Amino acid sequence: MFATSLMITDREMQNAVNQGQARQLSRDIPEITKCQDHWWLAAPEGWLRITDCYLAERLDQIRQRLERPAGDPVRHHAA
Repeated sequence: MFATSLMITDREMQNAVNQGQARQLSRDIPEITKCQDHWWLAAPEGWLRITDCYLAERLDQIRQRLERPAGDPVRHHAA
């Protein structure tokens, strides 16, 4: 049921992190985490899945940019 849920518990997210199945957007932004090919946002009740496709795509782009070693050229894709 986890893969189709729109909300998961803190315990489920922590288990995914412990098993290497989840990763924060960055160390400085722990409240946004990618788990099972979806982005999740920390909330008081647990974790809410981000369902907006545009936002999810932008988060993927941001994560790629943050992971790029310093000095690597930025590549722009034609639309």
